[in-house]
Amino acid sequence: MTIETRPMPPVRERDARFWQALRAGEFVGEACGQCGAVRYPTALRCPTCRSAQAELRALSGRGEIVSACRFHRPYFAEFADALPYTVIVVRLEEGPLLYANLVDEPHALPAPGERVRAVLDPLGEHAALVRFERVNA
Repeated sequence: MTIETRPMPPVRERDARFWQALRAGEFVGEACGQCGAVRYPTALRCPTCRSAQAELRALSGRGEIVSACRFHRPYFAEFADALPYTVIVVRLEEGPLLYANLVDEPHALPAPGERVRAVLDPLGEHAALVRFERVNA
């Protein structure tokens, strides 16, 4: 499966600016307008203080791998032709956890603590896919 054939995320009115920023090559997340907590992806309310105030904030795109697993079964029909593929959990420097793929599929599972940085791949005309590449320490 190529990036272009992956299923598109829903682009709703409330998070259209988020997807447009990613498509424009800006890695952003939402920050609470009341307590400042950063969340990714967008949400109606802050999970920390429940405020509805929010603003988009540039994120560094840097983080470290917390966990990784390799899928060998087609749990999602749209990804069956990509098997096997690796999914990583990244803790961004700003705090949020993000599930993603690595740019280059490793032969061995990536180790927790490996440093990575975000790469934005256009996905249709209104969104981008966030993947990560390893950073030499």
